[in-house]
Amino acid sequence: MAGKGIRVLSCQSVGGLGTGRYPSAYVDSLKPLVLMNATPFNMTSYIMSGSVQNQGTPVYYSGTYISTIGIDADNTPFYVEGTARAVVRLDTGKELPVVRVNQSPAEPSSQSLSVYSNYFTGGLSVSATEVLAVLWEGRVVRLVSGGYFTPRTLAAGQIALYARNPVVAAALRASAGAELRSYVGTRDCTGSTFVQCGPVVVRGGKPYIDYRTYKDIGRTSKLGSRAFVGIDDQKHLYFIVTPAYVRLQFGDVSLALSRLGLFTNVVTLDGGSSTTLYFKGQYIIKGTRALTNVLCVPSM
Repeated sequence: MAGKGIRVLSCQSVGGLGTGRYPSAYVDSLKPLVLMNATPFNMTSYIMSGSVQNQGTPVYYSGTYISTIGIDADNTPFYVEGTARAVVRLDTGKELPVVRVNQSPAEPSSQSLSVYSNYFTGGLSVSATEVLAVLWEGRVVRLVSGGYFTPRTLAAGQIALYARNPVVAAALRASAGAELRSYVGTRDCTGSTFVQCGPVVVRGGKPYIDYRTYKDIGRTSKLGSRAFVGIDDQKHLYFIVTPAYVRLQFGDVSLALSRLGLFTNVVTLDGGSSTTLYFKGQYIIKGTRALTNVLCVPSM
């Protein structure tokens, strides 16, 4: 997809993590020009369905090795590989590492922050010596100490920074603002949306099979239709589906996509009954399964 006014969005199910809506529900509510399923292939790596980073907010990914296609803040797609990390820069100038993202909090002895978005379904008991700061548009809008906090109550765009170490908690309490920044390898990916985490099937224009790096390797051998997202050397973004039933691990898809000569990189989305592609008012393929999320190009 390329053109003036075109923007690609990652849209989650209304109910959040673990819930889904059928393709028609997304189409009816979003009125898209284009829509496709975006649930990631790798479901056992603690990566949020559809993105490892959703419009700038990290979701289940700090410390994970990523090979993915993303969309920059200016809507330019890119391919990146490397270990993901996140840091928080306080307005006092101090920089604090993030060790946990939407997971159980770090130990009280840890100098690192834990970060939460409203994707986290649990609750946190914050002691009187600890601090949880709610951040919105770079400003601290709420401090919690000696209380219970449920991240699901966070408004859209808000995140929570949780410091258990007394020294780190004091630094966070003294700051009126903070900035969350994220990196993959050496690339600053702050504000980007990552749409998938593999397996990669075309890399540098050549067939590429990296399914062995995924914990749920058994899924790559299942026969089914597939969905992919790709980019070319002119930074165009492609939505790709294969109606024919294929198995990823035999390399047939990688070879076929590379022989087209269109793509520099292609990564796998979900497949089977989730495979959906809607374009200009009609379904090219309509999935029969409820989708956790979709990639959407809104109508202009």
